[in-house]
Amino acid sequence: MQPGFLKAPPAHTAPFWEGARKGSYLLQQCSQCRHFVSFPREACPRCLSQEHTWVEASGRGVVYAASTHYIPFEAKSAEDCPYVVAMIELEEGPRIVANIVGENHLEARAGDTVRLAWIAHEVDHALPAFEALPDGPEEG
Repeated sequence: MQPGFLKAPPAHTAPFWEGARKGSYLLQQCSQCRHFVSFPREACPRCLSQEHTWVEASGRGVVYAASTHYIPFEAKSAEDCPYVVAMIELEEGPRIVANIVGENHLEARAGDTVRLAWIAHEVDHALPAFEALPDGPEEG
């Protein structure tokens, strides 16, 4: 059995989840005002247009805020602790909440540059996460 919203995601979120299965983080972009929308919605929160396209995000961003959790919460288990939850400001503008993963995840701080990673979740889903980039230019 899948937890929470993964039982039956709303139909308007299907392109996001399909992209996630393929390793692509997709954002909605309003066709009228060009605003990037941070999670799938039926209407643009800026102009209320219901016309949008799906655009692959760069996968890069900056940590806006981070919190280290030492006690498991919901889908996390004791083995996952400690873990870091962060608000990431994507290069495209929207802010999203995701885990920080990788070798130095516990050192995540506001202002750190990050890149997209994925966490396998359940049978056919992947959830976005981010890992810190080393200081200096990104490789590859």
